[in-house]
Amino acid sequence: FLARYPDFPFAGMLRLRQAAYVERMQGYAAARPLYEAIRVADTNAAVQQQLDYLTWFHEKPGRALLGVYCNMPTRVLLDGKPVGQSAGPERLNVMALELGAGQHVLALQANHKPYPSWVQAYLRLQEGAVMTAPDWKWKVSPAGAWTQPEYDDGDWAVSGGTGVKGPPEEPYVWVEPNAMVDMQSRAVGLGAVPEWPDKSKTAVYRKVFEVK
Repeated sequence: FLARYPDFPFAGMLRLRQAAYVERMQGYAAARPLYEAIRVADTNAAVQQQLDYLTWFHEKPGRALLGVYCNMPTRVLLDGKPVGQSAGPERLNVMALELGAGQHVLALQANHKPYPSWVQAYLRLQEGAVMTAPDWKWKVSPAGAWTQPEYDDGDWAVSGGTGVKGPPEEPYVWVEPNAMVDMQSRAVGLGAVPEWPDKSKTAVYRKVFEVK
């Protein structure tokens, strides 16, 4: 594609993604000189920002990258602390985080939106990843300290199923290119919860995970 359309408006981002594929397949050492060359040659602000994320991730233990892709207006919380938001079907929102060892809670607090609707998240850790999947739990307007790992979510429903097809679902046919390999292809989009009687209330999708 790049050979055929060298003036494509997002060509710089696709070149950065090429380098990120090298990292994915061969490791950071192989990709690092490619990243450095792109830093010198490409002045696009979006390319430089995602390049900063990709290199920052490797500079210190405990660093993580979170990609969130939702078309329901969604607030993103890590251990109860708001870290960002997402509400656009045309763009993956990427956030840089630092995590200590121990248990953590990633939560997506979404406002209702008519079909098609979904939330999707992928947290890249040093030793693996946490991503939205059918085993995530949800509840509409939960009470108590649901932002904390020790919270008892035994009465929450499990998302189940296979997630939404896509996302994006129709009528969205274009998503802004990004350099975050795996973040959209591996995570499962979770649709609006089936039992949402009061659409003025938010639904929470929640996952407890551990960092070693």
